[in-house]
Amino acid sequence: YDGMDDADKVGLQFVFPAYLLILTMTVIVVCHYCLQRSPTASTSSCLHRLPIIIGERAVGVLSTLIYLSYSKLLRNVIDIFTYSTIHLPSGHMYVWFYDGNVKFLDGKHVVLFAIAVVTCTLFLLPYTLALTFIPNIERYSEHNRLFNYLHKKANQIKPMNDAHYAPYKGEWRWWLGARLWLVVVMYTLNPVYSSDKPSLLLT
Repeated sequence: YDGMDDADKVGLQFVFPAYLLILTMTVIVVCHYCLQRSPTASTSSCLHRLPIIIGERAVGVLSTLIYLSYSKLLRNVIDIFTYSTIHLPSGHMYVWFYDGNVKFLDGKHVVLFAIAVVTCTLFLLPYTLALTFIPNIERYSEHNRLFNYLHKKANQIKPMNDAHYAPYKGEWRWWLGARLWLVVVMYTLNPVYSSDKPSLLLT
């Protein structure tokens, strides 16, 4: 729309992934609710099998959307956290790296910063840690009480875990978490080398 600036564009980048995730999760919840409402239906009937089929497919779709959205959301968050320093005769001023007209943590950038912090806290960090440590938790769950407890918790989302790790053989399941950390490192280093003297809030 007319008058859209860089802050508006970055903010809108969060809308589409959130819309897809909410839509897919809604389908899963509705299918689960339909199965609970009709427990006496014949397992061979179409009305009983349809929610099962849709629900199973939706879990795989949700896992794929989460994985594909990870890089996009991470890039948006790093863009929001990145700032530059403008040196003035009277001192210095911090501005948003991608729009020097926007002061860092001022105006629209405060809203973007809050969204980025929530995204990191509720999605990026838990998702990265989960995919990094779940293979080890499964491997050592029989020998460690804490890992056994975490393994039981991870089994509550087993369909999603299976969808994530399905392409990898057992001994290579750690590679999925390693790939996420490589993405984090590459996306974090990108602003550093795109300017002479940028500053990163993450470092």
